[in-house]
Amino acid sequence: MQFFTQIPSGKNEFDAPPDKTHRVLIAGITGTVANTIAEHLLSQGHQVFGISRDPARAARRLDPRISLISWLQLSPGFIATTEISAIINCAGAPMIQRWSHNAKAEILTSRLRATRKLYQLLRNLPAAHRPECFINASSIAIYSNRQLPVDESDIPDMDRQFFQSRVWHQLESLAGSLQVPKVRTVVARMGVSIGPDEMMHSMLRASRFFMGAVLGSGRQKISWISHRDLARAVEHLLLNQQLAGVFNIVSPQSVTSAALSKGIARSVSRQVFLRLPRGVLRQLFGELADNFMISAEVRPGRLADAGFIWEQPDFDQAVRVAARELGFPASLPEVTASADLPPAASTLAAGHKGIATPRTV
Repeated sequence: MQFFTQIPSGKNEFDAPPDKTHRVLIAGITGTVANTIAEHLLSQGHQVFGISRDPARAARRLDPRISLISWLQLSPGFIATTEISAIINCAGAPMIQRWSHNAKAEILTSRLRATRKLYQLLRNLPAAHRPECFINASSIAIYSNRQLPVDESDIPDMDRQFFQSRVWHQLESLAGSLQVPKVRTVVARMGVSIGPDEMMHSMLRASRFFMGAVLGSGRQKISWISHRDLARAVEHLLLNQQLAGVFNIVSPQSVTSAALSKGIARSVSRQVFLRLPRGVLRQLFGELADNFMISAEVRPGRLADAGFIWEQPDFDQAVRVAARELGFPASLPEVTASADLPPAASTLAAGHKGIATPRTV
C-alpha cells in the first residue's frame, strides 16, 4: 500500500502529550475543521492519516506529517496493517456555498456516502482489528431555532424548512443505524468555529474596511467554539473510552449575532455601522441566508460533565487570538466611518465580499 507522506516538520507547542497516543484516520482531511483537529492531534504526538479525493493535491497544502490516502485506497487491509485506533468522520461537501438544487444534493449525498463506506469498512474487519472509537462530526444546526436553551438531553425534531436540519438529522440517523459492535461511537455536534481560517480572515478584513455588518435583527443566539477548544474537545472524546453518544462541542456562553459582528470588528479597532435585513440576505445568498437567521443557545452539558476545561471560553479572546494569528495588528487606531463612504455602495460591497459568516460544520 502506497500513500502520500513527507518528512516531518517541527511540532507546535500545545498541551502536554497524552499518556497514550493513537493512530487516527480522518475522513475529509482538507476541510477546515478536520485539518484543525489533525494539527492538534499531531502536536500531541498522535499519528494522523487522512482520506482525500486527491491525495497528491492535498499533500501540497497540508502538514507533511499527515499520511494521505484516497477513498479508492481505503480498505480493511489498510486499517488492519496501519493499526488505526480511531476514525473521525468529517467528510462532505462544503456547507457554506450557494444552496442550489445540485449543491444541496451533493452536500447531503457526499456525507451519507462517506458514512456508509466507513461503516461498511468496519463491518468487513475482524473484531480484533476494528478501531476502538468512531467520531462522527455533526452540527448544532440540527437544533434549528430554539426559544429556550438546549443541551444533549433535548431530542431535536427535524425542521423541514431548514436545509441543515434535514442534513444532520439524516446523517445522525444513518450513523445510528449502522453502528458496529465493539466500536465506541461518538456524535460531535459542533458549533460555529472561531479561528485563524479563511472565513475569519474575510470577516476581519471586511470589518477593517467598515464592511462588517449585523445580520438580520442581530438577536440570533450563536453557539460557538474556538478552533483550539474544538480540537481539544475531540481529543478529549477520543482519549476517554467511557464517553459515547452525543456531545455538543460549543463554549459555555453563546453570543448574539450582533455581538459576534461587533466583537470581530472590535478586534481590529473598528465599529459596525451596517445592517443587512433578512430580505437583503435572501437576495444576496438565496436559501443559504436561513443559515444566518437561526437562533439556538446550545449548552455543552455532557462535555462539561466529562471534565473538559475550555481554554478560550471568552468570545472576544478567541477572536483576538485568531486575528493575531492571521497577522492583523494587535491594536489599530480607533477610526469611525468616513463621511465619504456611500452607505448604499458599502452595503452592496459588503454583501458580495465583506459578509463572510463562520460556518457550522
